[in-house]
Amino acid sequence: MSHGTVAVMATDAALDRGAIATALSLTETEGAHLDIHCLGIESTPPDAFLAGPALMLTQPDREAAIARAEELEHELRRLVPSHRGNVQLHRQRITEGMVGRQVGELARFADRVVATAPYGPEARPLQVAVLEAALFAGGLPVIVVPDGGAEIAPRAH
Repeated sequence: MSHGTVAVMATDAALDRGAIATALSLTETEGAHLDIHCLGIESTPPDAFLAGPALMLTQPDREAAIARAEELEHELRRLVPSHRGNVQLHRQRITEGMVGRQVGELARFADRVVATAPYGPEARPLQVAVLEAALFAGGLPVIVVPDGGAEIAPRAH
């Protein structure tokens, strides 16, 4: 599939490096556009669960989610070569509890998604949620790559 759009739904700069490297290689080979969505996912403050009935009054931290998306964009921008005009980074604030719906809506703008393997030596709940959202809510093919990324063979002419 040439001249399409590939997306990476990034949640962690360290974990998503391989997916971004693979997506950069894939888009170079295929002549496709790459959208890197830097996801800042709202979360309820950890001490909110101790609040008991007052929990309903505790709001997820919107500003922290926006700051996470900005920080992630800054870290990931360094991975994109400056000569690559076919790559865009987008900051996205994702509402807690709406990962499936909101990531699925973002994914629909792409032809396929490159994602980091959701299972590793440490727990990766965000990667699991994002992968499931792209697959099931977005209805897209997802290329799942190991932590280091995957090599993309050059296109035969």
